Amino acid sequence: MEFRLLALLPPGGVERKISELRESLTSIGGLAAAASLPPLVPLLFLPAQLPLPVGMSRPEGLGPPFRLDTAGYLREGGFLFLEVRSGGCYDRLRESLARRRPCPEGTSACPPASRAPELYGTSCPQPFPLLEGFLLARMEGPVLQGNPDCPQLPPPPPACSFPAKRLWLVEADTLDPAAPWWEALEWEARPLLRLKRA
Repeated sequence: MEFRLLALLPPGGVERKISELRESLTSIGGLAAAASLPPLVPLLFLPAQLPLPVGMSRPEGLGPPFRLDTAGYLREGGFLFLEVRSGGCYDRLRESLARRRPCPEGTSACPPASRAPELYGTSCPQPFPLLEGFLLARMEGPVLQGNPDCPQLPPPPPACSFPAKRLWLVEADTLDPAAPWWEALEWEARPLLRLKRA
């Protein structure tokens, strides 16, 4: 499976903390750490085979840099995230980016992000939910079902704050089609644009 997304990547110190947290999750049954991807906060999936729209490389209208604060755990769609909070800036940025996506052939308006896989088909897979948080792990078995007898998650790392100044384009492809993508994945992240104050 090949996929492409826009994301926020943290500075080195925060990246190390997220990587250490992922590593600590590998000892918990029912959790498969998503270590094949860099620590990232996902924003928007894009069709993998289409050229990147010109508007995606222009900072105008995307808003200024903002701060993200880590919080507790989130569970969604079979995945575990470490929540980050931005006071609404993350949602506004996602909405602005969604309006710049390429429109499916034969349509005059771009679909909302939630309908992208449906309308773009296999060219825009969405392998995990788009949440305001760091993707940590795939949940399976007792952890996914919320069984009270499953091992407890380690406490999340102490809250930290970091700036969101730059958007990154992450392109990924599975190394082994027979394996789950989070176990065998090659990826490349490159800076796309800087958020600027008006």
